[in-house]
Amino acid sequence: MTSLPTDYADFTDLGLARLSPEDRAAVEFAALHLRAEGAARVWLFGSLAKGRKPGVHSDFDFGVEGLPGDKLFGCVGHLLQKLPRPVDVVEMERASDFLVSRIREEGFVLP
Repeated sequence: MTSLPTDYADFTDLGLARLSPEDRAAVEFAALHLRAEGAARVWLFGSLAKGRKPGVHSDFDFGVEGLPGDKLFGCVGHLLQKLPRPVDVVEMERASDFLVSRIREEGFVLP
C-alpha cells in the first residue's frame, strides 16, 4: 500500500494534484463530511484517483468504511447537492470482494 501523504500538496503521485482546484476542494469536503457522519476511512477511487482529466460523464467515486448504514442515503444526497459532479459512495463492508479489492488497488485513503 502507498504511504499516505500528510496534506494535499503531497498527493502528486496519487492523482489529486492533477485535479482542478474545484474538484480538489470537493474531494476534501466529501471526505470531511463522510467522516463527520461516522465513516472511519474514506477512499477516493476511479478515474479521478488515477489522475485522469474529468470529462462530461466523470463522477466522484468514494469508498467508505465504518459509515453507519442509516447515514448512507443522507450523505449521498448531501454530497449530490454540494459537489460539482455526480457522486458514488460504496459501503466497503457491503460491497463485493472484487469491488473492494479494486478500490484498495486503484484508490487511496483520503486524509
